Amino acid sequence: MRHGRAVVPRCGRQTGDIDAYVGRRIEERRRNLHISQTALAQAMRLSLRQVRRYESGEVRLPPATLAALAEFLRAPVSYFFVDMTLDAGDCGSGRSATAAGDATPKAAALDGD
Repeated sequence: MRHGRAVVPRCGRQTGDIDAYVGRRIEERRRNLHISQTALAQAMRLSLRQVRRYESGEVRLPPATLAALAEFLRAPVSYFFVDMTLDAGDCGSGRSATAAGDATPKAAALDGD
């Protein structure tokens, strides 16, 4: 902790397991709703190439785009993260943060004790 704030690892622009996982969940939801990539691209005002890149995990989704996709696909944003494992130090690969007990900061850390 520095100046009362938790230090969060930065992932930068490099994509990783989390991007691929979210992309697979987008594709899965789109297919379940029988929506083509072309129709999704047109509705979201994205290029077909961009939709393909999001679904493949090649490109990291901006949060606002993910929220808009979730609304269009009639799913909560959390749907795209269900059952995902996350190692905060590795930006999206490895063990489950929840299983390791790292999901929330300790109350004492929040109080500054």
